[in-house]
Amino acid sequence: MNTSLKLSGIAFLAMLGLVMFSFTLNANPQNNSISKEVVLKEIREIRKNAEFHIGSIKQIENYAEQSTTNFENFVVYARLASTVGHHTEMYVRLAAATSRLTSENQLLKELAHIVENPNIGIDRFEDIMDAALKAKTQEEKDKVLERINVIREEYWRP
Repeated sequence: MNTSLKLSGIAFLAMLGLVMFSFTLNANPQNNSISKEVVLKEIREIRKNAEFHIGSIKQIENYAEQSTTNFENFVVYARLASTVGHHTEMYVRLAAATSRLTSENQLLKELAHIVENPNIGIDRFEDIMDAALKAKTQEEKDKVLERINVIREEYWRP
C-alpha cells in the first residue's frame, strides 16, 4: 500500500474518531464531560491505530488512568501525539500536569493545539503551561488564552 493511501486511511480514522468523540460529548447534555472509561477506551483505540509515538500515547493513557478530571484533554493529547512528527514529549508533559489537577482546565487543551508550532520551543511551552496551571481568575485565564492565540496566529499566518 502506498504512503498517501495509508495517510488517507489514517486521516479518515482520525476524523471518524473525532466525530464519534463529538457524539459521545453531546450524548448527555446535562454533563459536558465524558467518563474515564470512555476516554481510556478511546486512547487505547488511538494507540492501536497509531503508526508512530505509541510509547508517548501509552504514557498519556497512564496519566489518564491516574486522573480524576479533565478526561477530554487526554483524548486530545493522544490524538495529536499520534499525528505529529515531533514534540510528543510536550503532550506527555501536558498529560502529566493534567493528571495532577482536581478541577477542569480547558487552557491546557488549548495549549495542546499549538504544540505543533515548530517555533514554540520547550521554554515558551513550559512558561505558558505554568501560567495556565496557575490561572485562577477569569482575567488570568484570558491573558493565558491571549498568549496561546498569539502563537496560534503566528503559526497559521498565510
